[in-house]
Amino acid sequence: MRYLQIILMGMTGILLGGAAWAQPASFSLDKCIRQAQDQSPEARIARQGYETVYWSYKSYRAGLLPQVRLNANTPGLNRSINSIILDDGTQSFIAQNQAFSSTNLVISQQIAPTGGTVSLVSGLNRNDVFGTSGFVQYSTTPFLLTLRQPLFAYNDLKWEKRSQPLQFQRAERAYLESLEDIAVDVCGKYFDVYIAQLQLENAILNESVNDSVYQIARGRYSVGKIAENDLLQTELAYLNSRAQVQDADLALEQAQTDLAISLGISETTPFEVMAPDTLSRTEIDIDAALDYALERRSTSIEFEIRQLEADRNIARARADARLSANINASIGLNQTGSTLDEAYSAPLDQQAASLSLDIPILQWGRGKAQVESALVDRERTGESIRLEKQRLRRDIRFQVLGFMQLQDRVLLAKKASDISERRFEVAKNRYLIGKIDITNLQIAQNEKDNARQSFFSTLKQYWVAYYQLRRSTLYDFVRNIPLEVPDLGQ
Repeated sequence: MRYLQIILMGMTGILLGGAAWAQPASFSLDKCIRQAQDQSPEARIARQGYETVYWSYKSYRAGLLPQVRLNANTPGLNRSINSIILDDGTQSFIAQNQAFSSTNLVISQQIAPTGGTVSLVSGLNRNDVFGTSGFVQYSTTPFLLTLRQPLFAYNDLKWEKRSQPLQFQRAERAYLESLEDIAVDVCGKYFDVYIAQLQLENAILNESVNDSVYQIARGRYSVGKIAENDLLQTELAYLNSRAQVQDADLALEQAQTDLAISLGISETTPFEVMAPDTLSRTEIDIDAALDYALERRSTSIEFEIRQLEADRNIARARADARLSANINASIGLNQTGSTLDEAYSAPLDQQAASLSLDIPILQWGRGKAQVESALVDRERTGESIRLEKQRLRRDIRFQVLGFMQLQDRVLLAKKASDISERRFEVAKNRYLIGKIDITNLQIAQNEKDNARQSFFSTLKQYWVAYYQLRRSTLYDFVRNIPLEVPDLGQ
């Protein structure tokens, strides 16, 4: 029994001259939530999921900047008999023994508005031919500027530049919501421990009271002042109260274990929770809460992404149904020589240009059908988003109304609990002087216990409702500040 262990520890301390032992840690509601959001397994899972998106977005952003690559082929060897076309047009098979290598430095940049790619290349090639008439040949490209530009085609890069920031914002909001889900869960577990602590204290108090009442009843029965039925009733109440202490002790241990797991601490670490802060009335404007929810929730970003994807599908369908073309052009310098100096001396101009076309001639209405399908899908997406926004407004409205109602219910439940406490004290004192019977005393005791339980339950509902409202709006209504994504320390 936990309460027996505490008593034994206290007695041991006294016997040992008052030696101090480690006091159990105390957790407030705010401390529980902060620790769980920082150290719990759920928090680590949520953080890792967000970090995955964070680094993916960093990779995307880096991909928009100029990319520099060095491509190199180490010396390769080719020894074989190959077919060679001679100057007179005849074909001859000649044994060849040669080595070749190349190096290219490439700087490329994607052009988001047009979907094209521009590159700057500088390269060097070397070819070694072995044998009696062996020689070395160099080929250089000091400078080559190339352009690849699609025309009338679907520009995926342009749409990615619009969707990727939204995807990252959604991940940020989803991470915040995960942290608030942890707050809601820990709030409930915190009150489970707090209520279990008070229930154990109340059970121990009831056991003490029922023990005293039973001893008084035995004395009264021995002098014939009460019937045996009353004595048995008091004894039964005492035995039941002892069983309730055991049940309350086990319930407290289970609640503490559940909370310890969520806090990321050892299940064997002794701790207790402090009483929650004094309630102060918080007025919440329904319209403001709706604005916060529609502006800050991940679902709001999800609405934008879904609408953007619908528009994207239309653009893709229209591009697939019409003519498309690709322009490939390059301009630069090149040269050859038997030495590096010759290969880089007096380089010659080089230019290249080509235009490729892809013209749909007969599709049997396939392109038009794809466009119509995308248009209908966009309309369906818009209707679905409007309906979900209406439901979101409804949910937020009733969340606010329910929270405001709970504030009044907590005050009423607290007042009822105080009244039942005073009534029980009066009934106990009246029983001790023989003014009421045991039945009336037990009725008062049960009413006291029920009122306390109702108050604790209502208080838990109030705080859980508050953190649920925070989760739905990503706004702290007590401090009047929006919730922000914690710094990952990257």
